[in-house]
Amino acid sequence: MMDKAENTKVLVFGQRQSISPDILRGECFELHMATDLEEALNAAQEIEPGLVIVESDNDEVKLACEGIKSLKLKSRPAVAVISSNGGDQFISDALDSGADDFIMKPVSKRQLIARLNVCQRIRNYCEDMLQDKKNIEAILDMVKAASSTLDSNLVLYTIVCKIAEMTSATRCSILLVSDADTGYVLASNETAAIAELKIDLRKYPEIKEAIRTRNVLIVEDMSNHPLMSEIKDLLSGFDGMSVLVAPIIFGENVLGTMLLRAHKKHFSEKEVELCRIAANASYPALRNARLFEKMKKEKEDLLRQKIEALAKNEMNLLAVNEALGKEMAERQKAEESIRTQAQLIRSIIDNSTAVIYVKNLEGRYILANRQFLDIFGMSVEHVIGKTDMALLPEEVARAFRANDIKVQEAKAPLEFEETAILDDGLHTYISVKFPLYSSSGDVYAVCGISTDITARKNLEKEQLKSQKIESIGILAGGIAHDFNNILTGILANVSVLKEYMKGHENSERFNSLEKAIYRAKELTTQLLTFSKGGKPVKEVIQIDNLLRECVEFSTRGSNIKCVFDIREPLSSVEADTGQLSQVINNLVINAKQAMPEGGILKISAENTFGAAKMSSPENDRYVRISVEDHGMGIPEVIQNKIFDPYFTTKREGSGLGLSSAYSIIKNHNGSIEVESCVGKGTTFTIYLPASSKEIAKKPDEPDELVSGTGKILVMEDEEMIRDVLNSILPLLGYSVKFVANGEDAIEQYKTAMETGGQFDAVIMDLTIRGGMGGKEAIRRILDLYPRAKVIVSSGYHNDPIMAAYQEYGFKGVIQKPYRATEFSRVLKKVIENQG
Repeated sequence: MMDKAENTKVLVFGQRQSISPDILRGECFELHMATDLEEALNAAQEIEPGLVIVESDNDEVKLACEGIKSLKLKSRPAVAVISSNGGDQFISDALDSGADDFIMKPVSKRQLIARLNVCQRIRNYCEDMLQDKKNIEAILDMVKAASSTLDSNLVLYTIVCKIAEMTSATRCSILLVSDADTGYVLASNETAAIAELKIDLRKYPEIKEAIRTRNVLIVEDMSNHPLMSEIKDLLSGFDGMSVLVAPIIFGENVLGTMLLRAHKKHFSEKEVELCRIAANASYPALRNARLFEKMKKEKEDLLRQKIEALAKNEMNLLAVNEALGKEMAERQKAEESIRTQAQLIRSIIDNSTAVIYVKNLEGRYILANRQFLDIFGMSVEHVIGKTDMALLPEEVARAFRANDIKVQEAKAPLEFEETAILDDGLHTYISVKFPLYSSSGDVYAVCGISTDITARKNLEKEQLKSQKIESIGILAGGIAHDFNNILTGILANVSVLKEYMKGHENSERFNSLEKAIYRAKELTTQLLTFSKGGKPVKEVIQIDNLLRECVEFSTRGSNIKCVFDIREPLSSVEADTGQLSQVINNLVINAKQAMPEGGILKISAENTFGAAKMSSPENDRYVRISVEDHGMGIPEVIQNKIFDPYFTTKREGSGLGLSSAYSIIKNHNGSIEVESCVGKGTTFTIYLPASSKEIAKKPDEPDELVSGTGKILVMEDEEMIRDVLNSILPLLGYSVKFVANGEDAIEQYKTAMETGGQFDAVIMDLTIRGGMGGKEAIRRILDLYPRAKVIVSSGYHNDPIMAAYQEYGFKGVIQKPYRATEFSRVLKKVIENQG
């Protein structure tokens, strides 16, 4: 029966009308009468009837049906023809012209009302199917948005815009719940540019109530609803507005809500259902399946009811067949629509960049998208019906199957990190797997969506490698600093004794001793490469001579033949000569060890453009250096570890050579790569940014002590260095005053300036244990005495201050360890400089 809560408007048209208001009184029909066609069409346009009754025995029936059909009404009314003309052609023409039912006269009141109710149910069913179709299209649009992009903001914006359009809501938004009183608006149909707008949930009692009940909440007329009484002062302008709140639930948790506001009396059940589906968008397939089952059952029920009604009313066989044919046509149209929608979903799945697949409970594939087939190089015929064990390596297949079983047992979506071996190597995927349910509520399959994160994992490994080097560098820097302080005391004393022993028969021994100390200095240089900051002391150099000198020196006395392929002219580079020499030496030593029986070592260098994997992608000019041996090669399984600190495969190796080279090249804004094949050899390739600066010419300076006069303040916490400087400075003609930290240096300098015995120069150690170092001390001294002449000295060679000392106010720099001759030249130059 029809819904008796609201009368159905019925338009009766005909010259001789046998239906009067008395016949339909009490049956929830509101009758409107028209005697001619023009009057009937105008009345239909005005009142929007739910049912039109055409009572005639002539061709006026066909004109009336076609006229009603041509009107642009909000919804199409059901049309019933009542006639005493029972001719087959007349009945056929009436039904073909748009009539939904044909009633022969005479007809009883009971039969008439029953037939009119059938027509009304057909109309209501058609409207429901139309609205269901619109809802399905909206859901498909949302599925398409979710499958075609990784931009969550775009997906959410698409959903709220579609829901607002379907429900005529003025506002539709999606809210993320942070805590009991805080939420963030992630998307709103009012603007696409919203970005996590924070809101106070205490001002939204409707949202808090929906979260508490975990059910859809509808508030009709917000300004007068008891739930909204606490915030009544905030509801100005909301008169007559209704609100709908649908919680978004994942497992046991309410993650957020979908909120709709609309200027209408209430939300329909279908609008509420649409919002609930959108709010729980992770289960669209289940919702669509259930909706299809509902439509199918309703159509079958309606077909059965119509057949029973026709049988009870002794309709002739022709009318039954025609009605059945019409229902079959509608069924075919619905099935075609479903096929079209299935093709659309399949197109979305196949064009996704993610790997999408479905397996039954036995682990056999029942669906695999194009991306799956492409990456594994398989055909769909080869995959469907097979298990992972039949398609993939056993270890990979067992891991996939174990994760599928976990999803089946949990009956909930789960996330895994999975790996697969492809043609170009091992790939890592983030896989979201979730169960699929049948109409009976049982799990019948597992669907997986896998996204390739191999590039991200490789980046994480690279970052971890850098962190290892940085951590070890902190320790190495401290050790090297202390070692350089010791070497400073030894080297300075040796250089002084060398001056005293000039011409002596044993003077050459001091040269040998100096060389041994410099070899120890090279070890500290390697350690300092790892120290925090690690900034090299760069100068513009031509690299071809450096390459030849380093390679020839490192291979001297060996059975290695060096072949140079240096394509000149090479661009100049900005580099620390000592650090770059260390890199070349380490690579040559590795090559020698890889060819114990001797062989050919090829050194190549050339200018290149647009090198990949660079630390400075804004520079497109580089110098490429290659060191190629024909030795034993490096196994592929350890190639990603060779640059790790202390990793070595040699019994006597330290594991610092290649990690030192990696750190140095990185600090030069370059890159170092390796290609190797076991049994064929290894090639290390270095890329260094080319420089457009000119190479500065250095004046030749004699290696001898330079004397002078003046008063020197030395800030140094190492007693051995203070002792040696206490010998050297008076020997050079200077008087000296020692302090152990920056606070004492500032006080001594200030006292000297106030008493007229100012210092001609100050020598400051950059790092003081437990006290103020040179960086802070010079800042305070220059604040008081801007013309102070201060020299910085440190065992941290690659400290940024040592590379750019003038930017910090220092007039000179002395790197530890140093010779007395070098020390005397720097001191003399700073004192005589009047700027």
